[in-house]
Amino acid sequence: MEPELRRQEILAAAFRQLAVRGFEGLRVRSIAQDAGIHHATLLHYFPTKEALIEGFIEELAARFRSGSAPPSEVRADPLEALRWEFTDARRRLRREPEAIAVTVELMLRARRDPLVAGLLARMFGGWRRQLEGIVRRGIGTGAFRADLDAGAVADALIAEVQGMSLLWLAGTPLERIDALAAIGGRTLEELLRP
Repeated sequence: MEPELRRQEILAAAFRQLAVRGFEGLRVRSIAQDAGIHHATLLHYFPTKEALIEGFIEELAARFRSGSAPPSEVRADPLEALRWEFTDARRRLRREPEAIAVTVELMLRARRDPLVAGLLARMFGGWRRQLEGIVRRGIGTGAFRADLDAGAVADALIAEVQGMSLLWLAGTPLERIDALAAIGGRTLEELLRP
């Protein structure tokens, strides 16, 4: 089997286990069994748990980058581009619940694990920079208030989206999440408009 395909199978098995069992239930032998390989083969691809965690985060970042770009007419309008974040988050809760569960699990682990914290900071840093750029563009075109702190707005939006994920994992129905996202979108618009 091609090495990259084997690596992806291992990550998929690890993702499934992390989403269901959390870090405490993550076992190399169990991941290998789920991937249909010997645990020594898994260790060839991911020699340490840290390497596996790094693989999780790379896979997670790739999943979030793929298919999440808003249509061009949305990208052209800064407010619509920020609203897209809510739309995209709700779509992901429905289509990629495993990725959301893994993200939250990693976020919880980051508090106790500097490696995870650093890797997540890099992943979330890219998202934050993207959002800051949208806010700055909105300020520059006069669509948003001139006194806004672009970084604070980006952080608030990220916190809102992450909060939706936590509520969903805690059992809040998706219909309620949709209603909260609509409120978040209206609140965002009120905050940003000059």
